[in-house]
Amino acid sequence: MSSDRMALRAFRHLVAELFGLEFTPASLAELQAALRLGLEAHRLKTLEALFHRLEGEDPAGEAWRPVRERLTVGETFFFRDAAQLETIRAQVFLPIAAQERPRRIRLWSAGCSTGEEAYSLAIMALDIFPEAQGWQVEVLGTDIHEGSLSQAKRGLYREWSFRGVPPGFREQWFHESRGHWHLQPAIRHHVQFKLHNLVQDPFEPLTEEGFDLILCRNVFIYFPLPQRLRIAQAFLKALRPNGALVLGHSELGHDVAGLFRVEKHPDSIMIRAEGHEAPAPALQPAPQPCAHAVGMKPRLPSTAKHHPPKPRNLLKEASDAMAAGEHGRALKISQSLVSAAPRQEEAVRLNVQSLANLGKLAEAQTMLTESLSRNPLSVPLNYLRSLLASEQGQTAETLKSLDRVLYLEPDHVAARMDRAHLFEVWNRIPDALKDLDRAIEILGRMEGQDPVPDLEPFGCEEVLTRCRELRERCRQAGNGRAAF
Repeated sequence: MSSDRMALRAFRHLVAELFGLEFTPASLAELQAALRLGLEAHRLKTLEALFHRLEGEDPAGEAWRPVRERLTVGETFFFRDAAQLETIRAQVFLPIAAQERPRRIRLWSAGCSTGEEAYSLAIMALDIFPEAQGWQVEVLGTDIHEGSLSQAKRGLYREWSFRGVPPGFREQWFHESRGHWHLQPAIRHHVQFKLHNLVQDPFEPLTEEGFDLILCRNVFIYFPLPQRLRIAQAFLKALRPNGALVLGHSELGHDVAGLFRVEKHPDSIMIRAEGHEAPAPALQPAPQPCAHAVGMKPRLPSTAKHHPPKPRNLLKEASDAMAAGEHGRALKISQSLVSAAPRQEEAVRLNVQSLANLGKLAEAQTMLTESLSRNPLSVPLNYLRSLLASEQGQTAETLKSLDRVLYLEPDHVAARMDRAHLFEVWNRIPDALKDLDRAIEILGRMEGQDPVPDLEPFGCEEVLTRCRELRERCRQAGNGRAAF
């Protein structure tokens, strides 16, 4: 094994220890791209030299900055995940407003990136807890990316941060300045931003007074399970009585009902401290998007007639179970489907994915090989083979499978992006750029909110942004950056 290959393995362990970030063979390109920035910043030629330079350094210090900021860059926009914000409004904010006298409301946006989420919470909370009635709203935004925090503190945003917000929102809370939109001081003074590493830094200096809400989404997905549980427990200690920790729907990755008091919602999970009794929800129309916080009129309740329940859709049940991290249940359902119809492609795909998610890679490979022998021209199954090969570190097989997918379906965006990742790692920059240019061309023909096949639930706009970022990174690498 080469010294750089050994150093890369050492970096995987060190980054997991310092930042809680784990990189599988399928995601190593992200780590390698960050390390290239470290090589350039420290003017070093080998990963081994960079490892010796950074080992023992403060992870929040200047030496780690280029690598740290590349690893933790985030993408967000105002009132993202509107359904989840509506759950927060209905289940956390409104019960406080109805049952308590005016007091200080404290909210924490953990992993806040460039601040859109923290400011969204502030705007929504101020609508429910007006200062004129004696309420005090305080929002804390934390991240380990100094550049993002600097932007958040300025409160200055471009058009892209406002996609999906209702008409009039931007004009109500911002003023335009030379192509940017500047958030009003009336909102900004309610929000404070601080540098904080969830893995390394103590929580106590931030949490002495406790929080009514901690929102931490799209952060836990980067951590191994033991780290997620430890951080979740620290968050719970930081909550006030009746406070809530809100995560994405499956970010803890397994059934945590025995460890925490969990309230499951369609769009997220809410974790309460032990002993908390959730208020009984009032009878009301179905939850609306976060438009309540920005002055939009709520929609009228549906007048549709009641229909009898539809027959069970086992494919959807298996898919939903997988999305929720219930891989055992997904496997059980998909196995019953495959037994009944061995040639049903979607059932096979779900079965293989469930096996792989449970660590049963040999069984997954056997099932996939048998299915491909019956249907060698299946694009979904060939793409799944590329993912399985990547998970096992079989880069040659990964490339072979991606080549086959693109031979069968040249407009397969996910395969184009995956192959570009491989080409970037191998320093085949022109080939990577060619695939990314083609992917961007394909995405340009799609509608902005359309889901991208094999990249669900991400929509076209989000994937297009990611493709452009990858293309820019490859172009910079092709202009003389250090290569492995």
